[in-house]
Amino acid sequence: MKIVIDGIFFQIADTGIARVWRTLLEKWCDSGFIENIVLIDRGHTAPSLPGVQYYHLPPFNYQEEALFSGKLQDICNQFNADLFISTYYTTPLYTPSVLIIHDMIPEVIGLDLSEFWWREKRYAIVYASQYITVSRNTAKDLLKLCPEVKASQVNIIHNGVDSIFSPASAAEIAAVKYKFAINSPYLLLVGSRLSLNQYKNATILFQAFQASKDLQKLTLVCVGGEIILESELAALASDINVCLVRPTDWELRCLYSGAIALVYPSLYEGFGLPILEAMACDCPVITCHNSSLPEVGEDAVIYVGGQDVVEMVAALEKVQTPTIRNELIARGKEQAKKFSWWTTATKISQLCLKTIEDNKNRPQKQNFTALWQDFRECQVEELKHRVLLGELEWKNAEANHVIDHLQAHNHNMAGRNAQLEVENKTLIEQIERQNLQIIQLETNNQVLQIELETSSQQIQELSNTKKTIKRLCKKALKKLFAFTGTKIH
Repeated sequence: MKIVIDGIFFQIADTGIARVWRTLLEKWCDSGFIENIVLIDRGHTAPSLPGVQYYHLPPFNYQEEALFSGKLQDICNQFNADLFISTYYTTPLYTPSVLIIHDMIPEVIGLDLSEFWWREKRYAIVYASQYITVSRNTAKDLLKLCPEVKASQVNIIHNGVDSIFSPASAAEIAAVKYKFAINSPYLLLVGSRLSLNQYKNATILFQAFQASKDLQKLTLVCVGGEIILESELAALASDINVCLVRPTDWELRCLYSGAIALVYPSLYEGFGLPILEAMACDCPVITCHNSSLPEVGEDAVIYVGGQDVVEMVAALEKVQTPTIRNELIARGKEQAKKFSWWTTATKISQLCLKTIEDNKNRPQKQNFTALWQDFRECQVEELKHRVLLGELEWKNAEANHVIDHLQAHNHNMAGRNAQLEVENKTLIEQIERQNLQIIQLETNNQVLQIELETSSQQIQELSNTKKTIKRLCKKALKKLFAFTGTKIH
């Protein structure tokens, strides 16, 4: 017997679904069931576990590979697989599949179901032979939203709580609080704070802090989610001491154990694993009475309306009352004992064996297989068309950008040319004025030259006249001195 599991989700995100699959694989390693499994490892993102047989593939790129069900079928054929399971909505061409449905969030909260992964989810639901839902509520939503699914195909198998989540000692709590600089009593918010269409609903908790001066004395510790506080929440947090942390599981255990309460105000959940983890660590829980959350919390938590800030403030005050707090801790501890990963892993492995056995005695749906192959091949052609169309649109956008740039450049050049023409005209006028001045100067120079020559002649004549006068004077003096008898020296 062989089961091929596509570990694609380990590449996509390290969130709750990855935690579920990592834990299931660990339990199957411990039980020996792992010997029946081939795990497809995308880009070396799957956890390294002893005894696991890996099949390595390059990183998943849905724009190029997502519709290539043929590749997955080739792997199933290579290992003569009896069953295929995907961690996130991939499908082969004809090997029977068990599909785990963690939630119906996209369908319930109104996301765009034409987006890639939500379309693949729908196709995976159509393809699967059996379904596992992690809660009764998710099973109800699946049957309501996907009428082709039969109730007899749906198996409700709850998630479990990891054994690491147990009450921490005072010293352990103090060490973790010191590491994360938590210096006052605190409330805990775990996971995404807003997420798609803000269904995680953390806004109500921030509004409750704003509405109560007493709550503002506390610290709000946010575990996981975005690495910086979202702008919508930051606008509400001016008077709140917010601490954003990304702890290990061991540190998260200590944070649960030391918190006043876990506040989990989600408007819809497929399961609600943090509630279970908190209760296992003696941490009281405040959550909303919707979807699967009452299945997990039952009577061991405080429920509030998802939009009622006043009710949230009252619950946050109530959970600090010692008697109520102690009662919640005691009930939560008993409630958490109902959820075991060993039980979950065992039930899923048993369902896999049963599905394989049932399919041996059931004739293969040849018509469906042929139609499914045609459908996937059409999707591949559609993808190629979309890629080509995208490339053409990109090239067209680039061409338009170049045209816009050239037009802007031409406009700038036209403006510059006009400016140069004005400057050139001004320069020509200046040159013409200077040429006139040069001509005038040359004329003046010629007049001065004539005057200079005339003056030179006059000076020469005067000099000659001076010499003549001087000679005449000497003659006259000679005659005068001769007359007087004076000797001239």
